[in-house]
Amino acid sequence: EGMGPNSIFSSSYSTSEYDDILSRVETTSPTMATNIDRLAELQDSMNQVTNLLKDPTQSQFCIVTIPTVLAVAESERLVHALEQENIRVSHIIVNQVIASEDDASDRAYLNRIGFEQEMMMQRVNKLAKSQQLNVIRVPYFDAEVRSLDGLRILGNQLFKE
Repeated sequence: EGMGPNSIFSSSYSTSEYDDILSRVETTSPTMATNIDRLAELQDSMNQVTNLLKDPTQSQFCIVTIPTVLAVAESERLVHALEQENIRVSHIIVNQVIASEDDASDRAYLNRIGFEQEMMMQRVNKLAKSQQLNVIRVPYFDAEVRSLDGLRILGNQLFKE
């Protein structure tokens, strides 16, 4: 039961083809026979795992991501790949979501992050001073840096005189 060349559980051979290939391999040494047995056991285990993953009564996928362009694009790719394999995806969990400025928990979170960053910047500055290093602070941009213009802005921050 080949799963196709583009399968995430890629196998271009059916079980009978594997058996045929294994039967043609010479097993003159005990080591070769043992290795072939191990490969057959591994193939059997992989088939069991694949069957388990495809059985919606026994397993399901929950994708965990963050709300950034690259992370969401990768999550979309994963959902489609799993769908092609008939593997059920039941949830997408999105971490690090900032709801709004009016949300008290978001304000508390942002304040805590800001405090932690300042504490860590003090440590970085201490290290830089002791090792005679230059510290370049890059601000948190209001959008992901992902275009040529974004890279120019980042470059200007990194290399300003």
